[in-house]
Amino acid sequence: MYCYMKRFKYINFVFKLSLATILLLYPSISSAHEAVSDGAMTVTMHIEPHDGPTLAEPQVLHFFFDDANTKFVLSNCNCMLSLSSSDGVAVKRRLDYENQTAGSLNYTFRKPEQYRLVLHGEPLAGGGFMPFTVTFAVGIVPDPGSKILWGLSGTDFSIIFGFTGTGLILLIMVGGYLVKEWSRTHVQ
Repeated sequence: MYCYMKRFKYINFVFKLSLATILLLYPSISSAHEAVSDGAMTVTMHIEPHDGPTLAEPQVLHFFFDDANTKFVLSNCNCMLSLSSSDGVAVKRRLDYENQTAGSLNYTFRKPEQYRLVLHGEPLAGGGFMPFTVTFAVGIVPDPGSKILWGLSGTDFSIIFGFTGTGLILLIMVGGYLVKEWSRTHVQ
């Protein structure tokens, strides 16, 4: 029984190490739906057409508003959107109206970098809701077909990192098992 417990602990350790390795190797990318709150207001951002930001392709950034006090109406909001990159502010304008609880922005991301999107809303006369400010981070990764380093594309790097990571994990598991078996048979 003791031998099985040690083996289980070893496998558990290798699993956790493998998971940590995978999470560190792959960069974080903006998700398709991101919700940010400020007081009673929660704003969810959704990016179309591919459920995530892409480079040099027209995007529609949708914003869905959820007011816990149920007083928010987009037509009674001066909702200003500011999209900035390392070059400075790229866009600063009012949100396009979709319906009473949703607005949008059409934008094409020109460079692969981290963008900062700030949405500030203040009620117009008779708005009744509390002012809010929410911030989103939108990360754009390079096009998989573009050459990044040493003439390799992003897809090539993903494949190389995937095989290297899997190989290292298997090497650790097999090596650990062989060392344990050797020590069990040769050490009395």
